[in-house]
Amino acid sequence: MNTIHVFDATAWFSTGLGQAYLDSNVTKNNYNTFSFLLNYKTTTSHFIKKSAVYATLKSLDGLESGLIGFEKKSNNDKNKIYIQYKAMVRDLPRDLVYLINQNEWQIQKLNSYINVGIEHTYNYHRGIGIMNLNLKASALTKDYDYSSLQYSVVNKNDLGKININTRFFAQLGFGSKLADESMLFVAGANPEELMDNKYTRSNGFIPTKWGEYGTTTNHFTSGGGLNLRGYSGYVLATTDNDGFVFFNYKGTTGIAANAEIEFGKLFSFMTIKRINNTLKINPYVFADAGSINTNSPEKALSMSNIMADAGAGLAISIYKWGPLNGLKPLTVRCDFPIFINRLPFAEKDYVQLRWMIGINRAF
Repeated sequence: MNTIHVFDATAWFSTGLGQAYLDSNVTKNNYNTFSFLLNYKTTTSHFIKKSAVYATLKSLDGLESGLIGFEKKSNNDKNKIYIQYKAMVRDLPRDLVYLINQNEWQIQKLNSYINVGIEHTYNYHRGIGIMNLNLKASALTKDYDYSSLQYSVVNKNDLGKININTRFFAQLGFGSKLADESMLFVAGANPEELMDNKYTRSNGFIPTKWGEYGTTTNHFTSGGGLNLRGYSGYVLATTDNDGFVFFNYKGTTGIAANAEIEFGKLFSFMTIKRINNTLKINPYVFADAGSINTNSPEKALSMSNIMADAGAGLAISIYKWGPLNGLKPLTVRCDFPIFINRLPFAEKDYVQLRWMIGINRAF
């Protein structure tokens, strides 16, 4: 019944065929021949009612990682508390080749932390919501020293032919030795979160050129972080009080509000049902606003001016895969942040055509 000793195991053997996106500094045969992913979960209700333990172990796309956790739900399933321990390491230079952006992860450094949180799901008239409060702190490692307190709330409102989705996010972070892959990113998910998605954990589906950071916006986005999607790929060059220029596209502390208005239900042809498959095409308009810290770890907290974007998007979602069961829904979205209020260095107009391709959504 999907409660006792639920597990899956996947193994890959790489032939090296079909390699792409390799520069002259990479040896063609320098890849991991064998990879695996193990997931396990089982109920512990005989000890604590409505509780479970779970674990993940993987050597995949250049990342060696393990996670163990415990969760306890309330009797009505609307509340959940959890505690996790996670450890990650990339051991060899070749492990970076898999990444969409190879500059956001260090090799031979153990990133491990304890994660504690509470999640609350609620219903109201014509809507549902979910709140999450999460505390993270590095543990059992000498390579990093950081912690964060994170709060998010997502509301989905069904108004008939139109849906309005909103998200509020805030994080307060600390630390003297920060892990790039686990930092708070302005435009979307951080590299650690990208590793949890089969389409973004390595380049291939997404060209590496789309994931690079530069003086203009780029074409890859992934839901998460502050989710200011209009700034995807821009380094957010900032000058501090001493005149030093640094890149502000990631940090430790930030706050953001996001909103989307979906109107796919206005058009019946947006849902296609054939051969037990369900494909939905959902257009929407969106707006994002937020701020991130501009101080270095050893200095007092200071925040950037409010950054904002607005535009339109299109989400294509596959909810059913015919006779295949257990597969998660897939959403491919294309966002057009026509307006941003902070102009990138190499762009000339606040209002212009920008486009980003992403996998799944932040809310």
